[in-house]
Amino acid sequence: MTGTYQHPALRPILEALPAQGAVSLAFGKDTPQDEGENNWVDASDHGAFHAAGVPFLYLGVDYHPDYHRPSDDFERITPSVFAGSAALAIDSFRALDRALDR
Repeated sequence: MTGTYQHPALRPILEALPAQGAVSLAFGKDTPQDEGENNWVDASDHGAFHAAGVPFLYLGVDYHPDYHRPSDDFERITPSVFAGSAALAIDSFRALDRALDR
């Protein structure tokens, strides 16, 4: 999870979420110490939000041998990991919606 360094009030909301099977939230890749490809603050579409001062969060997967390579095909997706990732993303959105509805 990238973006909680910039928006620390969001982190406690998300840290409370339980894992979904083998999938859990990991935080980072957003501090000043994270340099180059290890800093994901501007690494995708959310970078424009960050540049404009709009709060952002980025959920992604860490690097793996097929990351952004032609071999990174859907056949390599483990269905249970995909389902856990989707469920955890939905849990995150719902937790943020509940906590930020003040």
